Amino acid sequence: MARKAKQKPSKKPSAKKEVLPRWDLTHLYSSPEDAAIASDFRALEKSINYFTTQYQGKLNAADNLAAAISAYEKIEDRAGRLASYAQLLYATAMHDAAVTQFFQNTQERLTKILSKLVFFTLEINQLDEKKLAAALATNPKLTHYKPWLDAVRAYKPYQLSHELESYIHETSVTLDA
Repeated sequence: MARKAKQKPSKKPSAKKEVLPRWDLTHLYSSPEDAAIASDFRALEKSINYFTTQYQGKLNAADNLAAAISAYEKIEDRAGRLASYAQLLYATAMHDAAVTQFFQNTQERLTKILSKLVFFTLEINQLDEKKLAAALATNPKLTHYKPWLDAVRAYKPYQLSHELESYIHETSVTLDA
């Protein structure tokens, strides 16, 4: 059986450097200095403050739950856009100290802002099962959110007090580091 001849490693380095693909994130923001980021953070804080004023301690399956979930969904979308941009930018330039700082600052700021929303899923899980079922049966807007409500309510047996859930949320930045 013939042996394959060993190939000698090339002694001269390749003149051509490999160019890796880069994500185009401009559909989210143009750069970490984009004024739209600061604007989105301001809008997010304003939305959350309004949301807590409108719904904290006032959730009612029959009256306002569909509207509350819709508003919550919009808040989560805006926060997700900010978080996604920071994460994807960081994933493409982990070696860049400015990008790393931007990513960390974004995570910390989102954690602080979103901690005001901890009440929402806790209060959803405190809603009476029969009243929620009746509201789901008669309110098409609420029925749209049934899969999400089912997912939230699946955690009801594992739910902690508001204080402990808030603490866990607030420390999630350092716990995930």
